[in-house]
Amino acid sequence: MKIRKKLAMIFNQAGSMDLSIYFVVFFLIAFGVIMVYSSSFNVLVDESGKKLNLLSQFWVKQMIFGGIGLLAMMIIPQFNTKLMTGIFVVLYPVTLLLLVLVRYFGESNRGATRAFNLGPVSFQPSELTKLVVIITLAFLIGHWQKHLSKTMALLYLLIILAIPTALVAIEDFSTAAVIAVIGGGMIWISYKKMGQTLLLGGLGTGAILTYFFLKKENRSQRWDVYASGPWAQADGKGRQAVQSLYAIGSGGFFGRGLGQSLQKMGRISQAHHDIIFAIICEELGFFGAGLILLLYLGLCYQLLQTAMNTSEIKDYLIVIGVMIQIAVQVIINIGVASNVLPNTGMPLPFISYGGSSLVILCVEMAMVLGITKKNQYNYLKRLEQYQEEIEITR
Repeated sequence: MKIRKKLAMIFNQAGSMDLSIYFVVFFLIAFGVIMVYSSSFNVLVDESGKKLNLLSQFWVKQMIFGGIGLLAMMIIPQFNTKLMTGIFVVLYPVTLLLLVLVRYFGESNRGATRAFNLGPVSFQPSELTKLVVIITLAFLIGHWQKHLSKTMALLYLLIILAIPTALVAIEDFSTAAVIAVIGGGMIWISYKKMGQTLLLGGLGTGAILTYFFLKKENRSQRWDVYASGPWAQADGKGRQAVQSLYAIGSGGFFGRGLGQSLQKMGRISQAHHDIIFAIICEELGFFGAGLILLLYLGLCYQLLQTAMNTSEIKDYLIVIGVMIQIAVQVIINIGVASNVLPNTGMPLPFISYGGSSLVILCVEMAMVLGITKKNQYNYLKRLEQYQEEIEITR
């Protein structure tokens, strides 16, 4: 009996995870590998014209990262969700330390120092911060349910959110904004005094983000380009936005065809990164882009259904936090590609090139799948109890 209890503390309850969520993510990752290959086709050779070795090509790296992520989505749900939550909560101070260290020992790229160079790959602590903030806030709110009507509880939660948000905002404003929206949404949903949450949280977060927005000149320059329209600086700061609009507009309904993009051939810089949605539109048209958006919408709907079926506030908030992250990143990425929002770096979930982003997102989805497994177990237990009650009444 003792052995069984110990195993229950380590492994999740019997039950099956929601495979529909797994297969939607699998398809998005597979599609992402194809699009990374297509959009990075013009950079498969080095400066001397020699073809890059296989492991140096972006699509191969993306496929490896995707494989690691999909494997994590199979393994992590087998472990007890409480155990996994505890592990990630412990990582909160570690993540804060990494956010400080990356400023001094990180690799500088495109005017920002956001990642550690680990040889053939790099690691962005800001991506880990999203996961850790979601788990930490869900854990604390779950333990402070009786105190959520008190102002001090709200202040503590906002401080827990504000510290990593500020550290990320120093170098990566867009990711900091996403973290703020994720955490703010989770607190707003759970805290009983919504007006007070909006007032204190909105003012505090707004002040932090405004301060760091104004601190770097290139951020205000991007806003100026957006305000004046990219066509005013079509050969300068607005070039990326203009070329992105050309790509989206030239795709038509069915697109030029997979691999046939013209804008990726040096007109859009690093097309396999944050601007990949424009290449999707150019090659697959409105039809292809629309199908991808429907997949994201379906995934968010599945996450919402999972959240509604949970019996614990902690699990509910974890799923809601992941759903908010995916929805916000999709909105920002597409908004930037279509010039609805100012130009900023934001990966398209599961599709844009980036190991840290892809693997961490898969770990988040693995936590969600563990919760779906628990939901099914609880449902079967309730069904069993109901059937026993019927037998007794007979």
